Amino acid sequence: MSTVADRQHLAPRPSVLPADPAPATPASAPHEADSARVLMLQRTAGNAAVASLLARQPQPNTVDPFDLSGGEWVRIYGEQMRAQYLGDLRTRVLAPLEAGDAMRFLSTLRALGAADRRELDHDDAFWSAVRRRFRGTALWAVQLTVEYGASKPQEVNAVSVAIHGRDWRRTRNLVMAYPSLKSVVGIRQVIAAQFAGRENEDLQRVLQEHAGMRAEAAGLGGQRVHYEDGALDKHTGAGAFELVRMNTHVRVIVRIRLYNDPSNERDVISNEAIARWEGGIDRYWNGKFRLRNGAQTLDVYFLPIFVFYDTSAHHNVRVLPGDERSSRTKWYEDDSADTAAHEFGHMLGNADEYNLPGTMAEIPAALGLTDAEKRRSSWEGIFGRPRPVDEEGYDVEGLMGRHHSNRSVEVRHAFWILQVFNDRLRRAGERPWTVEKR
Repeated sequence: MSTVADRQHLAPRPSVLPADPAPATPASAPHEADSARVLMLQRTAGNAAVASLLARQPQPNTVDPFDLSGGEWVRIYGEQMRAQYLGDLRTRVLAPLEAGDAMRFLSTLRALGAADRRELDHDDAFWSAVRRRFRGTALWAVQLTVEYGASKPQEVNAVSVAIHGRDWRRTRNLVMAYPSLKSVVGIRQVIAAQFAGRENEDLQRVLQEHAGMRAEAAGLGGQRVHYEDGALDKHTGAGAFELVRMNTHVRVIVRIRLYNDPSNERDVISNEAIARWEGGIDRYWNGKFRLRNGAQTLDVYFLPIFVFYDTSAHHNVRVLPGDERSSRTKWYEDDSADTAAHEFGHMLGNADEYNLPGTMAEIPAALGLTDAEKRRSSWEGIFGRPRPVDEEGYDVEGLMGRHHSNRSVEVRHAFWILQVFNDRLRRAGERPWTVEKR
């Protein structure tokens, strides 16, 4: 079972971050003053300059010396000062390493500000000393710390855990889901060190592929009804996902944030449960659909990404102990692979297909459903033939039905994927695409 600390490193976030922090402007937030840099500034520019900067009273055309690029250091204070400061910085940071304390060395690196890390990043002497002592994942840990300091993006933490664990599938999925990972420092080299043969070749290919056309979609599914306790119960769909159009296929990326219910007395989100749920989604949804436009086809590939601290995930799911009735937003730790695949169908915008009204006319106008919504929410609309009124409703055999041995998915279950694709990812001059089962 994973711990909370483990999952802090497993949780990706869906933002694309720049490789380098943007240089600060006089109006930006204050920087934490490094004592060595203050002393160096004091020696060269005088107490008045230090006092003014520490008081954070920027004036037009002044520069914050605590966040300068290498070129700015040289232009303003001279090469000699920069070389002296860099030498002192290098000595201070490497001192724990020279003493054989790798953990304190990394801790010292994490505590540095962005400007100091940039100086070291361009310092050949620093990297020469580091590479004499580190290889593979250990060297990559240093590279990531120099790049990001103490606050690595969550998707970088997630792929780091996957690569360290030699988890080919999770590494592959994360790189597909987050284009920013392709530009992470050292990722190609560490993958080559951790994976061999076909797994390494495949991951290197994924790293080199183009980003594709991307489209986010949310609030999908419209209104739907089914019988609960003898009365029609109305729900509103909340499907959300990201589509990525590649040359040969379409990826459906769904970021699912899992969190423990506040009432839980223990952590119920285990790696075993996540693997079970991922396996069910893969088994029931992948390899089932393709989009077609004349002779051109694009296979549809589903990519569930489980995250833990990402407030912008497509779906938030609280997890409780036991095995009771689940929903799109509430799962139980013992939920089966079938249950996860069913709830994943709701995340794509699909309605429940059990306890359905037998006819479209059975759905009162007062509920406000459109004709299209009534078709998707009744036996008559799905199959083209009415059935007698029955306040228990009718169950459809299939994954979106209830407890049937037949867990198949049908073309209608890719309806919202097709809609978003045609609305957002269809190229100029293309006719509308259709969807079919493979």
